[in-house]
Amino acid sequence: MFKEGNNRKVHHIIRGTIDSLPFKIIDYQFTIPNGKAQQSLFFTAFIFEIGGNFPHCYLDKKENWYKIKGLSNKLSLPREFEKQFQLWVPSGYEMEALQIFTLDLMSKMLDFKFPYDIELVNQKLIVYVEGIVYGNQNLEKELNTALEIKDIFVPKLEHFKFTPIGDHPSSLAKL
Repeated sequence: MFKEGNNRKVHHIIRGTIDSLPFKIIDYQFTIPNGKAQQSLFFTAFIFEIGGNFPHCYLDKKENWYKIKGLSNKLSLPREFEKQFQLWVPSGYEMEALQIFTLDLMSKMLDFKFPYDIELVNQKLIVYVEGIVYGNQNLEKELNTALEIKDIFVPKLEHFKFTPIGDHPSSLAKL
C-alpha cells in the first residue's frame, strides 16, 4: 500500500511497544487520478514489527472502496472466506501463504467480521483502516481491533521462518 499513487505523505506517527513488539500508528495519504482531476485517499495504519521471514501477502477486504494496483497472483481460498476477501501472494509462495492463512485463522477472521485490509511485508503486520481516525475514543476502538488481529496473526508468523525460494521474489511487486 505504501507504494500506491502519487504525493505520498505520512503524518502523526505514534511509536511504542505493545506485547513486546515494536509498534507504530501512522496516518497515510496519497493521490490517484480521478478523471481529469486527482483524488486524495487517507488511511490510518497500525504497524506491528514481527521477527522472522514470511512472504509479502496482501489481504484485501472486498467491501473496501480502494483496491491496490499491481498485484499479480490471487490465491484461491474457501468460498465463504473468498466472498469477503482476496488474498494476493507472490508467485511461488502459495504454500507458504496457506501455512499462514489456515482454515482456523480464516474462521477467526470471519467470526470477528474484520473490516480492514492487512499486509504482511518486510517482517511487519500492517492493518489499514480507511480514512483518518480522529478522537481518542475512535483511535482506542480501532487500536483494539488491530490488537485483536495481531493476536490472531502473530502466533503463526512467529513460528514460521520462511526462507526465499530460489529465484522467486518474495514481494508482490511486478518484475
